[in-house]
Amino acid sequence: MIPRKLVETAFRRLWVALLPVLAVPALVLLLVHHTSLYESTGTAWVSRPPNTTPAGSLDPANTPAKAQVQVIADLLATGSFRESVAIEAGLTGGDAPRGELDAAADAVAKAVAVVVVGPNLVAIKASAATGEQAQKLAAAMLARYQARAAADNTRELQTVVDYFTKQAGLAQDELAKTRASLAAYLKAHPGVDKAGTDTDYLAIQARADAQAKTVDKLSQSLQDAQLQAAAGSATARDTTFEVQDQPRVPSAALGVPASKRLGYPAAGLFLGIVIAVVYLYLAYRADHSIRSKDDLAGLGLPVLGYVPNLRPREARLLGGYTPFRWIAPLRKDYGRKVAASISPIPEEKRLAS
Repeated sequence: MIPRKLVETAFRRLWVALLPVLAVPALVLLLVHHTSLYESTGTAWVSRPPNTTPAGSLDPANTPAKAQVQVIADLLATGSFRESVAIEAGLTGGDAPRGELDAAADAVAKAVAVVVVGPNLVAIKASAATGEQAQKLAAAMLARYQARAAADNTRELQTVVDYFTKQAGLAQDELAKTRASLAAYLKAHPGVDKAGTDTDYLAIQARADAQAKTVDKLSQSLQDAQLQAAAGSATARDTTFEVQDQPRVPSAALGVPASKRLGYPAAGLFLGIVIAVVYLYLAYRADHSIRSKDDLAGLGLPVLGYVPNLRPREARLLGGYTPFRWIAPLRKDYGRKVAASISPIPEEKRLAS
């Protein structure tokens, strides 16, 4: 059973108790500011990047989009790539101090996200305080990745060209040596029958013919690699990562989630209620006044009589407690108010008094 004095304390100090309940959430609303963010999205059709899945271990769940997202995520983990995106988007200049470049790179890492939309579709999202900045970030991300992909393809193609150039040179040198050996054998044996059964001559001739075929094959491969390097870099890049939808300037900001919009005020309201409850309890424990016979329970003091329950005619159930007494002058004086707060006594005792 709730002590009567505790209830009376709650009503008498209700305005004071309501102060933290109202003030704390209001203070939270003033201090917590939700920044409006704009998001711009660009989508690209992708194919599986080269050398992303070992041969013979294809994973059906590892779609080309997932492979590309992993490649882009690895690039975003590098500071140099994030710096290039920040410079492309205009967040900083190429000649900026190192601290400013690092801050811009960190901002790119927080603002850019790459997600899988479909098996072959990737979305690059960028968020910023303005729609124009969000669009620039997304466009810069696409541009720098395409440039990086083009550079990687060019380097790979050039590596192939260099390989076949070297192999063709070695094969040509070997062919020259073989033909020199054949010429030296013919010079040492002027009367050799080329159509006869001279095994040494036939072996040298067969080796020279085989080397000539090898030189021809390597020369053809070198020519194909040079053509691909000259005209195939952009084609290979676009085939791997082809932008379908360019980022646009968003027309409206992102909505603030309800968990953030209402979570902090709700926490402030809960804290205010806790403060109010603690205050009322402490006020109740600190109040040693005697208003009814219940306050004498446990003291072993004899009760000589009771003050009658002088209940004013105009008083109602809630009229005897603050703040309701401020609604109308329901109490005439302090003595009547105190008397009205004492527990009612049986009718026979009231008549005896």
